[in-house]
Amino acid sequence: CPVRSLIHLPIYPQFSSAFVELVENIINLFKLLEQGLQHLSQYECRQAIELFESIPLKHLHTPWVLSRLANCYYHLQDYQKSSLIYRELRTK
Repeated sequence: CPVRSLIHLPIYPQFSSAFVELVENIINLFKLLEQGLQHLSQYECRQAIELFESIPLKHLHTPWVLSRLANCYYHLQDYQKSSLIYRELRTK
């Protein structure tokens, strides 16, 4: 992983393995978000839903992700599911 190689350079000896793991988790989360958004922008909504739903729960239930999920279901013409997610969003 490129992050590991950067963080383990001699100029960063103070970084613990926990910190490296945290950075890798953040990068992996952003990769999932980016890939999901890429699929959504190309109206590949089923693939976008799979990616967004694979995100850890604490991030899945954020307004940003939920709004993208609702948008995916809307474009798939699953208006009931889209509406449920939009209602959940209004309570956040």
